[in-house]
Amino acid sequence: MIKKLGYFRNKELILLRKVSKHDQDIFDCLKNQTNIFDGIQLLFLMSINNSTDIYNYYQYLNKQKLNTYEKLKDVSLNFNRLLINYLSSAKMFIDHTEALLKNVYGEDGENFLIWKEATHKEYEERFEYRFLYQFRNFTQHIGKQTLHINFKQSVGQPDELRIDFQKNILLNANFDWKPVVLEDLKRKPERLPVMPVLKTFTGCMFRLYQAALVSIHEDFFSKCTPYFELLNKAKIMGLPIVTNLNNDDELEKNKDKLNLNITNLPYDDLVKRLKEFEKYKVAKININFLNPSK
Repeated sequence: MIKKLGYFRNKELILLRKVSKHDQDIFDCLKNQTNIFDGIQLLFLMSINNSTDIYNYYQYLNKQKLNTYEKLKDVSLNFNRLLINYLSSAKMFIDHTEALLKNVYGEDGENFLIWKEATHKEYEERFEYRFLYQFRNFTQHIGKQTLHINFKQSVGQPDELRIDFQKNILLNANFDWKPVVLEDLKRKPERLPVMPVLKTFTGCMFRLYQAALVSIHEDFFSKCTPYFELLNKAKIMGLPIVTNLNNDDELEKNKDKLNLNITNLPYDDLVKRLKEFEKYKVAKININFLNPSK
């Protein structure tokens, strides 16, 4: 198999030279690093999208008339469903990110410890993180209705929706709360508003995502730099690709180059990943990017 490096420019395919072993090593290292980034980002976005679903549903409910038992029953069903989806995806993001970073960097690795310190800080400083991280297990093992959903009617005013955790149910269920969470709950009022708790917890998710980016950013940038240097040195003037040829004759037989086995190399998606580090104030992009024509 012969691999050749090239690029598309103005819908024309231009092939430059054979791909060396050094080239392939650069491609493979970058691929491994982007897989790590993508795994973390995907789980984070799943959790944040589920969070957005809850907020949107809550805003929708505040515009509705919820003055019958059947309507409140539907609200309870849907809100609980959205809440469990959010907490499950958030726990998945936390647990899988931790396992991934531990596997890549080792339990004592500096990059992994950045993540561990971030999760420890959230747990130590925020009741909402401690509580909801364990509340997800509560819903799975206990399965009791813990939310109190009601609305308040005032003359000349919109109906006011209230969704609260019920402390007596949380404490009296046969569930093994962590001692610190148990003490937290004992100090809380009988009805604890759900939405402020969720808002604080969502802030925790954003900070943990930022910590994950901090953990991987040096490795990610170190794999991107030789890749962009390779593209520059090869004078790639468009969207980079690699062709896979059985032999040199195959190129001659396909002069129109339409039937060639072509693999796209990353560019636009790679730049988007790099901009994510800048967006979350982890690192500034200081690579002299190419600007290939579409």
